[in-house]
Amino acid sequence: MTAAGAGLPLRATGIIEFRGLAEVGLIAMPDRPGLAGTVLASLSEREINTPFVVELTDPSGTSHIALCVRERDLDQALDALGQLADKIHAQRVVQRRGVAVAAVHGPHFRERPGCAAAACAAIAKEGVNILAISTSLSSIACMVDGADLAATVRSLQRTFELPNDAVMVADDGLSRPGRSGC
Repeated sequence: MTAAGAGLPLRATGIIEFRGLAEVGLIAMPDRPGLAGTVLASLSEREINTPFVVELTDPSGTSHIALCVRERDLDQALDALGQLADKIHAQRVVQRRGVAVAAVHGPHFRERPGCAAAACAAIAKEGVNILAISTSLSSIACMVDGADLAATVRSLQRTFELPNDAVMVADDGLSRPGRSGC
């Protein structure tokens, strides 16, 4: 696959899989400075890691935050966010078990138009629905149903021409070689 108009193949340096996650979120809060920091601090105080975070403020000034925690930390995360919800005027705390994140990284993503589009198209071609997406200067991370992780990773490997040894599994703060069948 090539980037739009570039004529060059898309390349990446690797994929990181985050397995065994749950999505938690706070829906419909009045936006204000420090909102995300307040939410993340409430989780970090309980030593809950958040490997995936997305915040959106819509045009009406209402914020929505979705993040992933390890599934084993879900009850603690729900307790923390439940206690925080009234203070920050969140209308709802939401959860979804059994999600995963696949993040593809490449040093030139910021300079190459079409990388995120190619990743999303490849994942969709596998029939996988992306639940949330987050990008940075050098990565594209997609939250998917955990049952769809293997198909997601395979599609990203094909699109970005990555061998099996370029796939790592993130677990307990460490990245290890992956592809043991997902």
